[in-house]
Amino acid sequence: MNNLSRFVLIIFMQRPISLGILASIPAALLIISLVFLLLYLLTRCCDRKPRKPKSHGCQKCTLIFFAIICCAAIGLGLYGNDDLHNGVLQIFGSGRKIEQLILNVRNQVSD
Repeated sequence: MNNLSRFVLIIFMQRPISLGILASIPAALLIISLVFLLLYLLTRCCDRKPRKPKSHGCQKCTLIFFAIICCAAIGLGLYGNDDLHNGVLQIFGSGRKIEQLILNVRNQVSD
C-alpha cells in the first residue's frame, strides 16, 4: 500500500464518526416526534371527556411538521451516503490508476 492510499484511508476512517453524529440528529428528532405522537394517541384514547375538535390542532400540526422534517432528513442522509460512497469508490479507483501509472513509468525508466 503506497502513501497516497494510506493517506486516503486515514482521512476516510475519521469521517464516519462525525457523519454518525450528524446522522443521529434526524433519528433523535424522529424518536421525539414518535414519542409525542404516542403520548397524543394515549391521551386521546383514554380521554373520556368530549373535547372541541380544534383542541389538539397545534399539537397535530407540530407532530406532522416534525415527522415530515425527519423523513426528509433521513431521505437526504441516505442520498448523501450513497453519493459519498460513490465518491470514495471513485477516489480509490483513481488512486489505483495513478499507482499503476507510476509503476509503469518506473518500470520503463529502470529498463
